[in-house]
Amino acid sequence: MPVQLNKLVLIRTYLCIAVIVIALLVLCGWQFNIFILKSILSGYISMNPLTAINFILIASGILLNKKESSSPCITQWIIAFLVTGLMLLKFADLLFLTEFKPDRLFVYNSFGNNKMALPTAFNFLFLSLAFLFSSN
Repeated sequence: MPVQLNKLVLIRTYLCIAVIVIALLVLCGWQFNIFILKSILSGYISMNPLTAINFILIASGILLNKKESSSPCITQWIIAFLVTGLMLLKFADLLFLTEFKPDRLFVYNSFGNNKMALPTAFNFLFLSLAFLFSSN
């Protein structure tokens, strides 16, 4: 592997780990009601727990992705289907105004009016599809 490619792989690894750590801190903030972990500054909207979980899943999939094969590995398929399934549940919740909140599957806490925005759900859906159909 050329030196330049090794540096890019290293940068990718560090960035994915940073995303996972930040998302885990957000989930801890929701679980233990620590406001500073849920939002950067007072007055800003807190990150939704489902958003944090999707960030963890996608970043983990990128970390687990190996360059040796040209076809998606089973891990990519599982992660892509998990994210796609969660986003389809979220679409059903947002579009049909159901009482089923996929956000509360992982963290049961007072959310107030914090909910994942529709564009965020679309972005995660497209990201999971790109992740699924991308070749290494």
